[in-house]
Amino acid sequence: MSTINTYIKAIHYKNHYLGFDSPCDIPLVKLMLKGLNREFSTDPKQARALKADEVEKMIDLCPDTLIGKRDAAILAIAFASAARRSNVRDFLIEDAEIVEKIDPTDPDRMYLHVRRSKTDQMGKGRKIPIIQGTRIQPIKRLNDWLKASGITSGYLFQTMDRHGNLRGNPLDGKDISRLVKYYAEAIGLDPSTISSHSLRAGHVTCAVIAGARDDKIMAITGHRSPVTLHRYIRDDDDFTDHASKGFI
Repeated sequence: MSTINTYIKAIHYKNHYLGFDSPCDIPLVKLMLKGLNREFSTDPKQARALKADEVEKMIDLCPDTLIGKRDAAILAIAFASAARRSNVRDFLIEDAEIVEKIDPTDPDRMYLHVRRSKTDQMGKGRKIPIIQGTRIQPIKRLNDWLKASGITSGYLFQTMDRHGNLRGNPLDGKDISRLVKYYAEAIGLDPSTISSHSLRAGHVTCAVIAGARDDKIMAITGHRSPVTLHRYIRDDDDFTDHASKGFI
């Protein structure tokens, strides 16, 4: 039904755009759609959020091979940036900007440039701030991959043949989902509950649990509204950070 409703909206918009009366406004059509939605609609299935310790375990299972280094970098970057899989797929080498250190003791930091996204159809772009951290270490994982692969231009994450030779093509979004499911199953999780979106939802969930401010989380995820942001929060335990904690 979600697909049908998407098509209905497209038909409705197209007719109005061309100056015609929309067939979607006909009472009989509205009544039929209402009945279909009541009969066949289901609650949208939400991907399980992957927590930081789970992502860390997944990365630890990546083999010390070229493909393994690429997979580790994808997992680390996708989680640290909370980027959609389409953005992870489309990142180019020049989109990764290392922030120059003023003091040698400063931690490693970088920006990932998103040139276009689901909520930015005009292509204004934005920058995602990434820190190194001590567990997921996305900047180190990315540098390890780039050093091992020798990539200096083109897509940040590229396809390889079965012999490990780079093809220069971007990964398909489905490849990223399969990769996430594979390593999630390897650490004992149910792959049917996991998708590439689990990394994005996991970042938001972990950030909220850690007490991060909404505006700081939105600076990473690109959300424009806290209401939309909070839909990404997954909590397997209803008693974690209970609302009554500390006063009841």
